Amino acid sequence: MNSFVLDSLRGLNEIIQFNLGSKRLDEINEKTDALGEKQKELKKFEGRAKAITDSTIMAFLFGILLVALALEARGLIGFDGVLISTISLMSSFGPVVALSSLSNNMRHTLL
Repeated sequence: MNSFVLDSLRGLNEIIQFNLGSKRLDEINEKTDALGEKQKELKKFEGRAKAITDSTIMAFLFGILLVALALEARGLIGFDGVLISTISLMSSFGPVVALSSLSNNMRHTLL
């Protein structure tokens, strides 16, 4: 899309000379619509991936909480162990998820 628009700007004299402005505008609109459709598809994929990631994280957080509570019930660890392990696991997923989605975020930053 960028190269198409730049080519249109570079060839503006020829477009005006041959009266092709409306044709070029129609081509730009078609490319914009196609780009919008691709972006919708990418958003769907991104949404699914985010939902799967968040669901997996929540399942593991719930699992570690259950394991920690079971260990506390058996007297192997205290409540402070349950609290520290659960909070440390919860806080570690934020940076990991942010780092894994860096490629998606960089695309928005650069555009």
